[in-house]
Amino acid sequence: MDSFSFAKEMASIRRELITAYQQMQPRDLIGSNVLSAVLSVGLAIIVCQWLQMEYSTWAAFSAYVIMRPVFKQTWHRGLLRIAGTLLGALCGISFLLFTGELSLGQLCLALLIVNTASAYYTNTASDEYNYAILFFGLTFSLVVSYSYAYPEVDILQIGITRSGDVMIGCLSTIAVTLLFQRFWPAKADSHHEQEQNRTSQPEPEPQPESQPEPELPLNTATSHNSVCHQQTHESQPQTAKCQQTDIDTKPPAAAANVLFAAAPVSATHDLRWPFSHMHFLFALVAGGTIALTPVSMLVYPNELFIEAAISILAVSNQPRTVQANELPISTVRKLLYRATGCFLGGVVGILFNLLSVAANSEALLMLFTLLGTAFGRLIQDSTQTASYVGTQFTLGILIVCVHDSTQLVNASFGVYRFAGVLMGLLIFVPVLLMLAALYYRFGHKGTPASVAP
Repeated sequence: MDSFSFAKEMASIRRELITAYQQMQPRDLIGSNVLSAVLSVGLAIIVCQWLQMEYSTWAAFSAYVIMRPVFKQTWHRGLLRIAGTLLGALCGISFLLFTGELSLGQLCLALLIVNTASAYYTNTASDEYNYAILFFGLTFSLVVSYSYAYPEVDILQIGITRSGDVMIGCLSTIAVTLLFQRFWPAKADSHHEQEQNRTSQPEPEPQPESQPEPELPLNTATSHNSVCHQQTHESQPQTAKCQQTDIDTKPPAAAANVLFAAAPVSATHDLRWPFSHMHFLFALVAGGTIALTPVSMLVYPNELFIEAAISILAVSNQPRTVQANELPISTVRKLLYRATGCFLGGVVGILFNLLSVAANSEALLMLFTLLGTAFGRLIQDSTQTASYVGTQFTLGILIVCVHDSTQLVNASFGVYRFAGVLMGLLIFVPVLLMLAALYYRFGHKGTPASVAP
């Protein structure tokens, strides 16, 4: 059996990023998709500064990740993100008002129940609604966790701010996409066709797909799967647009990145309990891991557990093409891509901050932010493997470079984001590897399925 190799995964990411860079052309910067991303993020930032909104990075995030080349898809994703955020904030505030002063035990129990349900229904519900379910869980967790980490903060203000920022970001992108569809329909349609052609071509590695923050089709053992581009969080992160990809065309070396060669898909009655309910078992593992993150507050009071919890739930949202038995390893790889993109974007964002301070120019920081957004979009649109890394790269830049005040240097948020992602990876990955091992060893009734050499 082939073992999972982080070195091989990082080498694969490096190759794909080099390929993405080599494919870039100067004219790509004026492509409709890149211009839409830049204008959407810029408009969201300007509106937040004009309204003096707090946590305006949430608006910039929302503006970036819901954008699609077709207005109808952008409109649908924006409404789902807004609906899920509003419902999550409402339920979170109601829960806090009902419980009063929140104890650690109450917080862990609430995170366990809500995130288990969110992880389960995000992976099993219709694509029409699962994006809203994901952001319901993310927002609920964010509100109650902030209330526990910062008990002096007004919980109603947190909920209103989160909802307001998400609405500003989504409406900014909807407005920009509508403008492009209205005045440059040919460009939008051309990009849509180019993206379809790109995703329909065989890739050299099993590639990530775009979901609420673009997701990863990390299935290397199943042939003739359809790759659905759906963008998550903060994932990210869905559209009904699907392309057929023949996995059999991938080189044999691609299978070396899989921890366990996937056994042939079996009927539920061929699996032992509880592996016959793998989607729920996976969701329970994700929810339980998230519920443990606030325990870090007992060691050292910090807010890292909030970002760790968000990262775990975001990467738990997997493409429909991923079989139930492949969920653990698929999520491990997605966490690795998330950490890589976040780290690279955070480093670039910190550099942008330092250069802007040296020039004492907020306008320069804004210019750097939009250039970083454009570059991240180019990476996201280059190859399917680089797609999720490109999204996280852009979000890493935005969280460092988008400020609520006139203070230019704000590198701590980028460091905290990466540290939170790393914390989630260190907690979640061992649990996922153990789940995969247990499934492979004990999941099937009778003799375990043979593994191809």
